[in-house]
Amino acid sequence: MRKSIAALAAGLLAIGAVAIAGPAVAAPPAATAAVSIAPLEVAPEPYLETSNELQCGSVDVTLHNVSPWLYRVLIETETSPGVWERVDGTVSGAGIYAAEGVLMVDNRGDASDDQTGTYTVTFPEDSGVHNVRYKVSSGAEADLYVGLPVGEFTTVQVESDCVAPEPIEPTETPAPGDSGTPSSTDGLAVTGGGVNPILPIGGAAALLMGALALIVGRLVRRHTI
Repeated sequence: MRKSIAALAAGLLAIGAVAIAGPAVAAPPAATAAVSIAPLEVAPEPYLETSNELQCGSVDVTLHNVSPWLYRVLIETETSPGVWERVDGTVSGAGIYAAEGVLMVDNRGDASDDQTGTYTVTFPEDSGVHNVRYKVSSGAEADLYVGLPVGEFTTVQVESDCVAPEPIEPTETPAPGDSGTPSSTDGLAVTGGGVNPILPIGGAAALLMGALALIVGRLVRRHTI
């Protein structure tokens, strides 16, 4: 009986202690650092694009390579009907002169995946009309080529007559007698009936003196007879 009373008293004391202390308070959560996630870089959609720009006497062939690979363009000229040969030229931009008539744009390794190179072909002045053709020669990814599939030629014509001819000034033909050179009618009077000779003054005087001498000679003969 005494043990039961002691246990009941202990229980009452414990309940009283909890009531006095109040409910337990949870500790505030620890502060967390903000985490930022950088957006992922999306690689450009790979494609190839060729183009040309014609000028009098030259043509620029350009390759725009948007890919992580290397591509080449072959440039040829028609040297005779049906005969095509690689043609020499100069490169600019990201183009690489791989060989005569070969333009290369290489995007491998640390190079940019978006580069453009140009190959310029120049012909001598007034050398006629030249046929030039070009195509992408490397790679089998036909869906990466804009406009034409890889391996198909594009042909253009280049005019080379670029300098306009100098105008020919008209020349005046001198009138007869103006140049100092006697003409076939110099010294002749043109009349309605044709061309009559005009003797110089000295010649007319000599003719007159001769006629007078002849008349005088006849008169003298009559008197003497």
